[in-house]
Amino acid sequence: GQLAAVDHSRAGGCNLVGRLRPVPGAEALPLPWFERSIAEFGQATGVTATGLMLLRMVDPENKTPAAMSFGYKQLLHEPFMGGGLWTALAKK
Repeated sequence: GQLAAVDHSRAGGCNLVGRLRPVPGAEALPLPWFERSIAEFGQATGVTATGLMLLRMVDPENKTPAAMSFGYKQLLHEPFMGGGLWTALAKK
């Protein structure tokens, strides 16, 4: 019934994200593209902590500059898109 519809919707969403997200990684992001795209994938499908967790899984010793560049991007992204200004403007 209703639970089956939710499971199909979730599976469809994961399938769509899985198909669309990894393809532009190598083309859109500079090196190290995989580590950067896995952090962006985690942040886009969950929260920033998910992106950081996935990044630590693929680069546990921080051998690439992906963590530093992700952190600098978050300094600009989070205040505006992460619930800061958008949430403040949405209140009545």
